[in-house]
Amino acid sequence: MFTGPTVILAGSSVANLSARLVEGGENSHDNEGSFPPSPFGQTITFTLGLQSCSGVTDATGTASCSIPGVSGSTLGPMTLNVTFDGDTYYLPSSKSAPVIVFAFPGRGAFVLGNTTVSSATASSTVTWWDDAWWAANRLSAGIAPDSFKGFAAEVTSLPTTTPADVCGATFLTRAGNSPPPTAGVPAYMGVLVASSTSKAGSSVNGVWGRIVVVKTSPGYAPGPGHPGRGTIVASFCP
Repeated sequence: MFTGPTVILAGSSVANLSARLVEGGENSHDNEGSFPPSPFGQTITFTLGLQSCSGVTDATGTASCSIPGVSGSTLGPMTLNVTFDGDTYYLPSSKSAPVIVFAFPGRGAFVLGNTTVSSATASSTVTWWDDAWWAANRLSAGIAPDSFKGFAAEVTSLPTTTPADVCGATFLTRAGNSPPPTAGVPAYMGVLVASSTSKAGSSVNGVWGRIVVVKTSPGYAPGPGHPGRGTIVASFCP
């Protein structure tokens, strides 16, 4: 059975995967499968698109491995296949798991309000870039400055691994359309979820503690008159 993450960050990150091999398994006649293989030491292969890695089971039947630099050529829903080719003691077995692969923009990150995210459903349209971002997003710490358009130019730290090694920090940007955000965005994009934003002079500071994956809608452009919208399809952290 696959026990690893089902939301995977693409790019330069590392995806740490794991699965547990058990005797019998879900397809056995008694529908059991709670005992690890004995003797252990079986090789399990994890395949995501054209990338794969292998791990060897321990005494609990758990095998782990890492795929470095998960490809961002295909974003969105994918299938992760976990296979055991069999050995002297056990027959081959396989399992597949649906996962979502996403990426961040080429630089910086876009932002949503945490109260807005908490109330959103699978069919809700959320706005992560807009001239009136403050009106489209509610934050638990209060109303955002009307000069903040939704792009965080400088994020203290973004995750670089799957599962996330960072899930909460601060960001700094300038008011309005300066600096401008990236010209294009990923089809499935990681978006920061902020609890507060505040303006001091021409700078906007924010605090975030969660990342969601948004399936981006057509129509976005770096100018605030071309809003960036989409639907939330997954949560990366926490």
